[in-house]
Amino acid sequence: MLVLRWLTYILCISASLSSDIQRILGVLGSLAEEVQKLNSSADPICSTGWTQYGLSCYYLSSDSKPWNASKKECEDRKAHLVVINGEGEMNFLRGFTKVDYLWIGLTDADGTWRWVDGTSYDKTPK
Repeated sequence: MLVLRWLTYILCISASLSSDIQRILGVLGSLAEEVQKLNSSADPICSTGWTQYGLSCYYLSSDSKPWNASKKECEDRKAHLVVINGEGEMNFLRGFTKVDYLWIGLTDADGTWRWVDGTSYDKTPK
């Protein structure tokens, strides 16, 4: 059960793609990771301080801010609060950090649950 609290950590993802494209890129990202391992390449996809999963980069801020301020911090980093598009990504996020709470990009500000990138809530894992 996800419990949102006033003081949480911020998790940003630097991708603004539709859910179908995001899933395809996740598979391609996994393939790219395997090729990178085989080639022993040190050419990272993500900037310093970000963590890669698939073709996306994740940033965990140590700041505790309200949801709207967290959303803005991600946008200032040319990213958005994380949108969970699949079970693999959800499992990655579970192991990503040991913090108890963090903001994700799901909101019901207008009365309907939706993701910050426009992805339908009904099309994502629960």
